[in-house]
Amino acid sequence: MCGSPVSANRSTIEAVRRFFLVAPVLLLLSMALAGCSISASMPSTTLVASTPTPAPTALPTAAPANPANATGFDTHAGNCLDAANEAIVLVQKTANGDFAGNAFTTDMRLDLEPHDAHTGCAAAGQALHNYQQYVNGAQLQVWALDNNWSYASQTTRQNWLQGVLHYLLGIYPRADIGVKVYTANGALCGTASVGAGQGGTPSINVSSCG
Repeated sequence: MCGSPVSANRSTIEAVRRFFLVAPVLLLLSMALAGCSISASMPSTTLVASTPTPAPTALPTAAPANPANATGFDTHAGNCLDAANEAIVLVQKTANGDFAGNAFTTDMRLDLEPHDAHTGCAAAGQALHNYQQYVNGAQLQVWALDNNWSYASQTTRQNWLQGVLHYLLGIYPRADIGVKVYTANGALCGTASVGAGQGGTPSINVSSCG
C-alpha cells in the first residue's frame, strides 16, 4: 500500500535538512583539501643563499719613485743635469766609434764643479753655455762593459783618451779634467788629465791595466 502524502513530505523535509546540515561541513572539507593541493603545487618560498661576491682584488701599489727621476736627471751618470747629459753623449759617441775609430761598450759618470742648483748646471741655452765656460773641475769615470778595451792596443786606448779629453776641454775650457777607465773586472786601465796646472798639455797613461 502506498504511503501517505504527509509521510512523503516529512521524509523530503528531513533529507533537505540533513543536506543543509552536512553541506557546510563538506564545503569546509573541500576547501581544506583544495588548500593542501595548492600549497603542495606552489614552489617553496625559501630563498636560496646566493654565492657571495668576492672582494675586488687590490691593485698593486705603484713602485717607489726612482730618486733619479725626482731630480730630473740620471744621478748615476752625473752629479747635475749637464754632467749626466754629457756622460750619456760620451757613452753614445764611444759606442759609435767616434773616438779613435774603435767602438767600446761602456758606462760613464761625469762629476762637475761647481754643480749646485744655482750655478747653472741645470740651465739651458745661453745660461748653460755661460756655466760651462766657468766649470773648474770635470772628472769622468769610465767602466768598460766587455773585454774590448783590455784587448785594444795601447795606441788605440791612448787615442781614445786623447779624443775624450779634447771633447771635454771643448765644452769646459777652464776646467781641470780627469779621466779614469776601469776594466770589466774593476781594474784601473787608463788615465788621462789636462788642465791649467799642466799648461794645457794632456797627461795620458795606458801602460798597464790593473
